[in-house]
Amino acid sequence: MAAEASPTTPKLTHVFNLRAHMSREGAVSGKHRGGGIRHLAPLTGGHLKGVDGSRAEGLSVKLMPGGSDWLIVDEARGIAYLDVRTHGTEDHTGSGFYIHYTGYLGLDEVAAAFQTWKPGNKSSKGGDHHWWTNPTFETGNIPKHSIIGAGDSSLIAGNMGVFKNDPPDFNSLALSFPIDHVLLITLNMPERLNALSSWQHEQLESVFRWYDREPSLRCAVVTGAGRSFCAGANLKEWKQRVEASVAPKETPRERWLTSGFGGLSNRTGKKPVIAAVNGPCMGGGMEMVVNCDLVVAGRTKAKFGLPEVQRGVVASAGSLPRLIRTLGMQRASEMAFLGRAYDSQTMQDWGLVNFVVNDDENDSGAQTGKAVVDEAIQLAKEISDNSPDSIITTREGLRLGWEAMGPTMATEVVGKGLLARMDNGENMKKGLSSFANRSKPRFVNSKL
Repeated sequence: MAAEASPTTPKLTHVFNLRAHMSREGAVSGKHRGGGIRHLAPLTGGHLKGVDGSRAEGLSVKLMPGGSDWLIVDEARGIAYLDVRTHGTEDHTGSGFYIHYTGYLGLDEVAAAFQTWKPGNKSSKGGDHHWWTNPTFETGNIPKHSIIGAGDSSLIAGNMGVFKNDPPDFNSLALSFPIDHVLLITLNMPERLNALSSWQHEQLESVFRWYDREPSLRCAVVTGAGRSFCAGANLKEWKQRVEASVAPKETPRERWLTSGFGGLSNRTGKKPVIAAVNGPCMGGGMEMVVNCDLVVAGRTKAKFGLPEVQRGVVASAGSLPRLIRTLGMQRASEMAFLGRAYDSQTMQDWGLVNFVVNDDENDSGAQTGKAVVDEAIQLAKEISDNSPDSIITTREGLRLGWEAMGPTMATEVVGKGLLARMDNGENMKKGLSSFANRSKPRFVNSKL
């Protein structure tokens, strides 16, 4: 959380991504050669956190000490540092690496505070450190992003803008802002295929609530770290809760929050969410996707299914009635009764998936999901380039019709509600004026 500024200084809540690129003097030999950078952070202005990031081939970057937090050296003077060490398994001279920071300070203050450590120290294993020098800094729409926890340590990049409220911060979720106005939510439990435990539904619900309240954000993308989108519920935890028999019996409404599985399967909200399905999407993961506005899926890695009946449970988080409306009665029954897994092409043919993209692989042949996420981000950009007022109001009309209100009633509700509020508003005037002037409109954040 951002620290409180003095009464005479405006509170800085500019959350950003910063890329620090430093060249290295000499080669890295062995596992215990490294270098570091030092940061003098004016702590009265805010708080910084770092995320592992590397672009030097053959090297990895780890944040030391204290994980991803800054080590406070002198709080009175506002001095903190983060030791970033490179670890190479063979001789290698890299071109540099990138480090990603998220913080609540002004960009100029942060860049001015960076200092490289001076040569001369010895590593814990007795060898010389190889120091990184000549730091350069980039901010804004850096055309790279990463999925934290997926084994890909490239940057999460982009200018996150000034937020009205601080974003939620959970270890099991990675929030990033690859381009202006777009939120990327990454389920970050790759070791268990991003299966959600009971307490994580509330976390995701709070993220989507924050997203809907934040005026600068216009579209969200949700994906999974590693080789899975979401394997559904954490069945080991579920089994333990059932066997414990200490809690009262839950109804489906009590088990899932009002917004449903992962805060999404029953979500109403006001802004669109795009699913970037990078791998298996089963059970609760499938229930989340059914309620997304657009779905992008990998051609070979993405799999969809509702296997609940094979485990003696039920897909009770909202997907069953929505599947009927999307797929039709017979296909929805096939999925729900048989518990089979279906590929992305079948789901596109049936009407659930909008876009199927070719899967990509890293140098070791492992699928990364990057192409799927990139396509979803491009779609989010197209949505965000439109009037946010129009998108919110249009989505309301679509959702009311989909939720069986009926076309006549849905049209009347939208007309008397959001449409009346946006009529003759600033974004409508900008759009009409740009059409007359044959120019591209520059829409402002929605006030709806």
